[in-house]
Amino acid sequence: MRVRVWAAAASIAALASMAACGGGETPAPSGSSPGPAGTSTAAAPTTPATSVAAPLTCDMVRGASIGSKTVKFHDYDGIPLLEGRWAGEDGNEVELRECAVGDLDGDGAIDVLAAVSLNAGGTGRFWSLDYWRNVDGEPVYSAHKDLDDRTPVESITIAAAKATVVWLTRGATDPAIALTIRRTSVFTLSGPTLGETSFTDAPYTP
Repeated sequence: MRVRVWAAAASIAALASMAACGGGETPAPSGSSPGPAGTSTAAAPTTPATSVAAPLTCDMVRGASIGSKTVKFHDYDGIPLLEGRWAGEDGNEVELRECAVGDLDGDGAIDVLAAVSLNAGGTGRFWSLDYWRNVDGEPVYSAHKDLDDRTPVESITIAAAKATVVWLTRGATDPAIALTIRRTSVFTLSGPTLGETSFTDAPYTP
């Protein structure tokens, strides 16, 4: 009986010694700081801040400049739109028509692509696609694509850095006043160039 009492007392003394030396404490993970009452608090992960320019709108480009010294609109190197229109002393008239917003250049900021018509007098009405890049929340005219004479654009959508444009045109042997084809074209941007990467045609009857 005396031996058993002595062994139990020795065990109790050993446990007390380990507690006093901190032998039963779990070490805090790397990068953490001690918390109250012996606890530890892990450091919160840091996420780098990102800044994306405010999105452009179609209303913004209705009062912007179309054409620039580096990217011309037809033969113009910059003319001011007022409510989406402009009339020159030469009798030419410009009108912004269908318009869409989206990230066309893949930088995360929302740009504008619009169909614009130029009436050069008479029956001619020359259609084009015109692109304003988002630069710090401001529209900067950056690309121009001629379509044709009297080829109205019906709709524009932008998704996955591609613009899908539905417009009316004609066959190679059709007269200039005829509209016989509804074309759905896909355009992508490469610098100041809007390139047509594919299209599908369907018959059109006015």
